[in-house]
Amino acid sequence: MLAERDGLRQELIRTRAALDYEKNAKAELMAQVQAVEKDLVTMAQESEKLRAELEKRKPPSFSGHGAYGPPMTTLGMGLQDIYDSGYSYRENRYGAGPWDPPGYPHP
Repeated sequence: MLAERDGLRQELIRTRAALDYEKNAKAELMAQVQAVEKDLVTMAQESEKLRAELEKRKPPSFSGHGAYGPPMTTLGMGLQDIYDSGYSYRENRYGAGPWDPPGYPHP
């Protein structure tokens, strides 16, 4: 009976020591988790600041036409029919020049 009691007492001591160890380990782990969460929040805020800074410094968009601007063969610019039909009759008449572009109607 005394041996059983001593065995239970030793088991109780080991169990209490394990419980204390786990409590301390859990507290340390919780502190580490909180520090990592704080670092993650700080990094997310900094990345948002950098993203906003990049958006401010980005050059304005030119309607999605790329680096060279809008294409020159759009309707109404007067350049499309220069190359469509070869030489037009306006190039052969007297006085035709850049002030008389072939794409615009003349009254």
